[in-house]
Amino acid sequence: MVEGFPDLPKDAREVAERYMGCQHFWGEVNGTGDERDKEVAKALRELKCGRIEQDLIRIKTKYARSPRVLEILKEADFATAA
Repeated sequence: MVEGFPDLPKDAREVAERYMGCQHFWGEVNGTGDERDKEVAKALRELKCGRIEQDLIRIKTKYARSPRVLEILKEADFATAA
């Protein structure tokens, strides 16, 4: 798992690190079902990537009044604005 974002509260840091890990592994899916694909699928499950977008929304909502937290989250979430 990616480790970073030490300035975030623990819950926000966990989501940001998971999101970065999910982004990494999503880029490795090749769809062939080979051994590497199985490893990637396992990593995606372990990171709970199927629900990461909802987790990001939850964290952004929780910290909506914390501009510094939202700014740091942007580093992890390039796809959406805070």
